[in-house]
Amino acid sequence: LSLFEALRGIRDATAPEALVGEAASTNTAKGNNSNQDEADFDDFLIAYHNQEPHALEVAQKAWGKPPQSKEEYLKVLARMDFESDVGTAQRLAGEILDKSREVEELVDHLPGMGRSKAEQMERIATLIEENRAIDRQLEEKHREASEKRDEVRAMLREVTCSSLGIEEE
Repeated sequence: LSLFEALRGIRDATAPEALVGEAASTNTAKGNNSNQDEADFDDFLIAYHNQEPHALEVAQKAWGKPPQSKEEYLKVLARMDFESDVGTAQRLAGEILDKSREVEELVDHLPGMGRSKAEQMERIATLIEENRAIDRQLEEKHREASEKRDEVRAMLREVTCSSLGIEEE
């Protein structure tokens, strides 16, 4: 399977509906600090009474009415956290799929992908030889340019000295 198909399978295999109850019970079990839970629940009730947006959102997630006990409150928070996590996981899975698709497209468009290893090695040898030939031409052109530069400098020195009436040594 390609990476793309494997990642799609992982995304499709995710069954968030089956895990909601499990996550809620796990998060509730973790929250054994009853003083903190009571304070959080009390803070929630005050925030709900003051019509604060987060408290209203919690109430909306609790089927439109505020939770009546700290246990209900903790279950709603656990479900909200889980839904947020599921959304993040699905978004990230989608991004991974998009990136893997882009990588596959780039790999498919690499030069030589339709050639065998022997053909690729032959092409590399040809390119190396072409590179060496061009390097020799470049060195020759550089040598010619250096000679021309030296000639122009000599002529310029000669003309300058002649114009200024200076004799060269």
